[in-house]
Amino acid sequence: MSAEALNAAMKGTPEPNSTVPDPTVLFKNIDDVEEGEGLKVLLYGKPESGKTYTALSFPEPLHVLSTEFGVKKLRHHFPDKDIKLLECNVPFAAKPTDRKGNVIDTPFNTDPETSLKRIEAASFALEKIKGGTVIIDSASDIWSWLSLYLGNVGERSVSKKTGEEYIKGTEWAKINEAFRILVNRFNSLPCHLVITAREKEDLEGNKMPKASKDVEYFVDISIHMEKMPRPIPGQEGKFTHIRRATIKKCRYQSMNNLELTDLTFDKLKDKITELDPTLASIFKVKISTEPSVLT
Repeated sequence: MSAEALNAAMKGTPEPNSTVPDPTVLFKNIDDVEEGEGLKVLLYGKPESGKTYTALSFPEPLHVLSTEFGVKKLRHHFPDKDIKLLECNVPFAAKPTDRKGNVIDTPFNTDPETSLKRIEAASFALEKIKGGTVIIDSASDIWSWLSLYLGNVGERSVSKKTGEEYIKGTEWAKINEAFRILVNRFNSLPCHLVITAREKEDLEGNKMPKASKDVEYFVDISIHMEKMPRPIPGQEGKFTHIRRATIKKCRYQSMNNLELTDLTFDKLKDKITELDPTLASIFKVKISTEPSVLT
């Protein structure tokens, strides 16, 4: 969009020398609009709650952007599945230094800029795929890397009271926007998308994803994952575990707090289509013949 067009749009007037489109041409009847391109799901919870396993149960081929080095360990559960893996967590090539020049001496320290560039490169490379599932495992690390990067380059002010430096509040808006742009690139792909995240608690004790506060807005279904103890019948004092999944958001209709055990893609599909058979189409990837509006 040109500067003239942007200024005209802000003033509510058409761009000079432009033709005002006919709304009957610009808009389509809702029944003629192609339904989405794959299901977009967020899985969040504590470690060992089954997030990555559930993500790997989605339709192949799978393209996994891993930040935790945990995907390979689950390969034996899916021995025949077509899984492509990109490890995105890249360490510094040399020992990093802080803003004051002090060496940060840790066994493994992620280079946030290089790691983020690897994810960004994947978002462009994956534009060529059609179908299957893209998995981001996990968004918590991406958010952490953006925060670390901001800590290195973010504009600072000095407190008049303490004299200490702090990152300007407006700088945090920049990483929120960077996160949004990155996730939307993956959201626009003609495939299923699964985003995992660790959990955190808000001030009232509610469980929520440890990532950008807007992460749930990008998905169709948000699911909280938990590892729950269960007594073994006839064996006093002994327990096994189940993995409970609770739907916290469903864009298609109200299914809040619907619970499923040991969640997989097929279990999610079967339960939702049992409740509403008209939703069977959301589990299929429809390939668009039109070019992306983002290109």
